[in-house]
Formats: sequence, C-alpha cells, structure tokens
Amino acid sequence: MIDMSDYISPVAKPESSEEIERVLVDVCKEYSDLSRPAAPVAREIESTTRFLRQARARRAPTAEQVATSLAEIGEPDAKGRATAIRQLRSAAKESGVPLSSDSDEYLLTFLRGRKYRVDEALTTLCNYERMNSLSNWRWLTASVPAIQDEVRRGLVRLLPSRCKRAGESITIMDTGKLTPDVLQRGLGPSLMCNHWFLEAILSTPTCTTGLVNICDARGLGITMLPQISRQELQLNGYLLEKMMPIRLRGIFVINAPYYFRVFWALMSNFLSPKVRERLTIVSSNEELVDVFGAENL
Repeated sequence: MIDMSDYISPVAKPESSEEIERVLVDVCKEYSDLSRPAAPVAREIESTTRFLRQARARRAPTAEQVATSLAEIGEPDAKGRATAIRQLRSAAKESGVPLSSDSDEYLLTFLRGRKYRVDEALTTLCNYERMNSLSNWRWLTASVPAIQDEVRRGLVRLLPSRCKRAGESITIMDTGKLTPDVLQRGLGPSLMCNHWFLEAILSTPTCTTGLVNICDARGLGITMLPQISRQELQLNGYLLEKMMPIRLRGIFVINAPYYFRVFWALMSNFLSPKVRERLTIVSSNEELVDVFGAENL
C-alpha cells in the first residue's frame, strides 16, 4: 500500500504578486522572442484567430438566464452603470496602470465580474493589464502554434453548449490526457490554453452568466502528483480568482480516484475559501443532469 502522506505537500505560503509574475514569465519564456505585430494587423489576426470563432460557435444563454445573472450581480440602472464606470475609469487612471481599452464596455466587464464592487473591479483590472503586459500573454495564446496544438489536443476544452441551470459557460479538464511527457514539459501551454478559453468567454456580452468547470479525474495517477508544479497550480488559481473578471460558479469533479484528496490538498492551497466551497465531488453523471443538462453528459 502506498503511503499517500508522502505525496501531500505542506501548505504553501501565499505568493506575492511579484512572485506570481515571475512564474508567468517562466511559463512564457520559450516564446519570449516573439514580437507583437503592428496594432492593425494584430487586431485583424486576433479577431479571426484568437477566440471569436470559439465564441460565435457557442450557444447563447436564454434571455431569462441573462436576466437572472444580471439580477444576481445587482445590475443597476443606466445611471448607476454610468456612475460605476466613471468611478472605475478614474480609479484606474489614478493607479497609473495603462489600460488596453478605455471603453465603457471593457470597464463594464470588470464591474460585472465583481458585482459592481469598484475596489475589487479595480484590483482585477490592474492584475489583468499588468499580467498581460508583462508577458504579452494574450498575443501568445493567439499566435503560437504550440498553444493552438494544445487547444486541439483537448486537455482543456470549452464546450459550445451551456449549463441548463443558469446558462453558465462550461470548461472541461480531462486528466486522462496528462501524460508523463506533458508533466515533464510542464503545464504552461495548458494554462495558456485555459486563458485563451477564458478570453473567449469574456469576448461575449453574456459572460455575466459565469463559468462552471468539470474536472474528469480518471487519468490522475498517484505517481503523477509529485510531478505537478506547485507554481503552475498557483498561477492557475491566480488566473481564475485574481486576474479574470469571470464568476466561477462551480467545480465538479467526476471519476475521482480514492486518492483525489491528495491532489485536492495540494490544489486547494492556492484557492480562496469561497472557491473551495464550490467544489463538488460527484459519484455519477446522473447527479449533474440538473446543473448541466443531459445533452452535455
């Protein structure tokens, strides 16, 4: 019998934003010699290659689901929205962080993602801009063939359908594709692929419905656990909670082996109590029908 305590890492000390940024640079360093094309060319390539095809291919939530999500975040009237946008724009200017866009629509995405709490929206906006400018992250995920190969390989996928429950977007992580070669190479390309899908969600006006993740843990072998990079897991947690203005509505683990608690002990170190509370380990797909709909299972 394997003593699973050998695989449980001690609780990690929370990393500073500077340390997280160094991890991001390390993840992207092999692509650091790529330069972004001139702005008009970059915009044209991004509009066709980056994520719009993914976004347009996805089923839209119903009007009722969108209305429910807006009510949940406390969507104000037009005057209230204008006031919040003005406050966020002013606070962003005072922060000194250059914005990739100053449009009302762009700022509204961050306000809605943080339920119109302007201080939290500002923190997320600054994290998003700083991390993207640090590594040219958004451009890399659109243009690098290795990342496009990662999308096709399917370790992480964005489904075209949505949850039956509330119209949430659905991403899937298939650990059956976590081969030894992938772990030896590192999860950097997979993290960048995940970011690419999150950008696809953000590119639609219905991103307020939020995100639900399915983790298929059937391929998570216990001997793989020591090979999983703590720093890359931490970057993924930062991406989900601190950088992207997307409401994470739930994480559902299916086909979990008996030692999944070991992996969760490692991963949960990098997530807030609120996110940890949203994880559900399910024993059968039937338990998910009410959330996802039978067509997604």
